[in-house]
Amino acid sequence: MHKKDPVLRLISYLILITTLFNSSILLGYNKNEIRDTLIKHEIEQVVITGTRSPQRVSKSPVLTTIITEQEIRLSQPLSTIDILENAIPGLISMPNAMGNNIRIRGLNSRYTLILIDGQRVAPEGAGGNINLDQIDINSIQKIEIINGAASALYGSNAVGSVINIITKKPNQGKNIALYSLYGANKTIKASFSGGITSNQLSLLVGYNRSQSNGFGGESDGVYAAKYEDNGGQIKLCYKIGSSLELNNNLWLSSHEVFNPKESFNIIHKYKTNILNSTSIIYNSSITPYSLRADISYSKNTDYDVNQRDNNSKKRRSYGDLISASLVNSYNPTNGLYELIIGADFNHHQNFSDFSLGDRDTHKSIYDIALFAQTIVKSIKRLDLILGTRYTHNSAFSNNFSPKISAMYRVADFKIRSGVGFSYRAPDIKELYYDFDHQGMFFVKGNPNLIPEKGVMSTISTEYSNKKINASITLYNNKIDNKITQYDVIDSNGINYKYYKNISSANISGADIEFNLNILENIYFKGTYSYCYGKDNSTSKELESNIRHSASFGPTWSTKIYSQPIDLMITGRFHSPKKYLMDNNWIKSKNFKIVKLTLNSPIEFNSHKIDLSLKIDNLFNFKESSFIDPGRALYFAIRYNFNKI
Repeated sequence: MHKKDPVLRLISYLILITTLFNSSILLGYNKNEIRDTLIKHEIEQVVITGTRSPQRVSKSPVLTTIITEQEIRLSQPLSTIDILENAIPGLISMPNAMGNNIRIRGLNSRYTLILIDGQRVAPEGAGGNINLDQIDINSIQKIEIINGAASALYGSNAVGSVINIITKKPNQGKNIALYSLYGANKTIKASFSGGITSNQLSLLVGYNRSQSNGFGGESDGVYAAKYEDNGGQIKLCYKIGSSLELNNNLWLSSHEVFNPKESFNIIHKYKTNILNSTSIIYNSSITPYSLRADISYSKNTDYDVNQRDNNSKKRRSYGDLISASLVNSYNPTNGLYELIIGADFNHHQNFSDFSLGDRDTHKSIYDIALFAQTIVKSIKRLDLILGTRYTHNSAFSNNFSPKISAMYRVADFKIRSGVGFSYRAPDIKELYYDFDHQGMFFVKGNPNLIPEKGVMSTISTEYSNKKINASITLYNNKIDNKITQYDVIDSNGINYKYYKNISSANISGADIEFNLNILENIYFKGTYSYCYGKDNSTSKELESNIRHSASFGPTWSTKIYSQPIDLMITGRFHSPKKYLMDNNWIKSKNFKIVKLTLNSPIEFNSHKIDLSLKIDNLFNFKESSFIDPGRALYFAIRYNFNKI
């Protein structure tokens, strides 16, 4: 029997949805009862990442993508990566042994700066990878993404983009949130959080756990190990009068990966993460000054667990990061400009008993930076941002990273453009790696590496009204002294992997994003990205570059017999990628993943319950370079209680 084409099948589903929508009118659907649209909510959002000061997204010269709490709830994501994939044009997730490796606009994790509540996190691998699964998705309030070079504000690593994951604060009054999910491969996720706000003091405490039996094996070609994750959070806020606010946020998490039953290996991996950040915020009620001081400490630690010795743990390596910043803002009452002056300090340290040589080894690097930025507002519909940053790195020479951004408003259109100079210092592992990977290959760092420097130019046009928000962005990112890893096979057939600076790389492309409100109760969000990245030293395309990628996400909100229903379809597609495996170039399939999520919220008094059904990988797409169990079904329930 001939199988129906997946595209035709998808069209059939969409026709069915439209039919259900028309039927819902007969079942008592009332347009006036539809909840606030996502477009209006997004346009009115206050963002801070692009300027390090509060700005409405509609008035910021820096084009910012926002993933709202409502979008996260409707899509019922399984992980933070799941959230990002549906929202960022050209984002590709390629997990590996080093963790969550993502590529945005042709650049991998080392060129994307990831922040949690505005704070840097110690990377776990040589690629700058960070374990995003340490963050409970139910604790996320929103995510802000800056597409473009942002080294003038954030320094090293902010070469292609900045992702700031902003977590929830305690609500007014008393609140409790419970979440549970169960699905394929005995995947279980659960979380609890409780908060209280009384007078000047606010406290939020949370715990989350997830586990899965994994999937696949030798015969399947795609394999994910059994794992268990645990995490906790304590967030404290204390206000002194109307001007001073103290905040402390503590995150703890662990990640344990188990060997398959048929494995002869008696050692498995266990990781822990900690992030503690403290901030003091002063907003003068008399003068137009504000001051913010932050200090944070993050650490990730790798252990070997010996299954034959009562699961004893041996610490193998760790990386920690101490960051501090001081930001002073002057915003006069006339609102014509804002001046921001600040200083940053970062101290990185790594310890290993195996990856930095054959004995216990400590290495550290620090940097100190001064930065300044002025935002000139509303000069004949023109807003400007001028900024620069001076960085002193203990291992390299000094660096200046200037930038300029502008926005011109006319009617419902906004035209934004910018030029930013970027900077990325080699990390400790790129400099000092000396690693024998179980005799299969050797990784060698290069202490003679020099920092990568680049310049990124962008121009975008955005149109927005109550029904539509759409933008198109063109960009070019040129990176000099780009660091890459190359292979050398010696006369004995041993593979050595070395780091070196190549001449330069050039990445150019276009992004399209659009949000539509259709028929008052259908919301549609989509993206398309074209990217071409070239290694100028070889004139060849960058490895794993993906030229075409797209995502879509229609959401239908209605009522059936007075019960609210939200149906969301999310899909991601991208063209093949070429990647190197065992010294052979391999071309992947065209990538296509479709997910369907059904939500039904129930509200009474101070209580709210969300029931959700999610079908992941609806058309059972499988590909050897893609780690996925195939079609999977998940059920979830979320309970919230909030009494003011």
